[in-house]
Amino acid sequence: MLSVIGLSAAPLLSSAGVAVADTWSHADATGDVLDLALFDGDVTGTTPAPDRAEGDIQAVVVKHTRRDVRVRTAMRALPAARGWVTVGHVVTPRGRYEARAIWLVKGGRVLVLVRKPGRKETVRRCDGLRGVYDRSAATVAMRIPRSCLGNPRWVRVNVSVYDWNGDSSTLADDGMDATGWEQQVLSPKVRRG
Repeated sequence: MLSVIGLSAAPLLSSAGVAVADTWSHADATGDVLDLALFDGDVTGTTPAPDRAEGDIQAVVVKHTRRDVRVRTAMRALPAARGWVTVGHVVTPRGRYEARAIWLVKGGRVLVLVRKPGRKETVRRCDGLRGVYDRSAATVAMRIPRSCLGNPRWVRVNVSVYDWNGDSSTLADDGMDATGWEQQVLSPKVRRG
């Protein structure tokens, strides 16, 4: 199941617009969840699932402070606790990272920071990395210390949610793009405040 997280390695594209100071927000389309058909961890097809509220991203807010990068994702509803992940894709002048907030099938939570130099992934130790799930507000908030990202002067971000629907299917939403799954869109540069 965790091999699905590798889907987040899709090409990242740029979105239009300029971030204002240290905060950027985006309202995502409602009903743009996709059911991804899987075979050996690879996507073999997609089917729209517009009635699916769980994992349907509604808004993304990125705040870049002197100490950390904060990414708040609001959904119509949080996925049921059967195995799902929110991935914050972070691009800096020095590299690409993923902050993965994972809700495990047995109810445990894991938050990891992964450095993505090319196709290789490296889990990085990151003291101060935090993730908060708020079921009543249907939000996931992540806080990534800037020191874990190489103290960048700016970041660009994308957020995705994956909800495992079984061995052969995963429900997914990209928080910046309602047009498809193959290419993820990044926020404009959000500069340190």
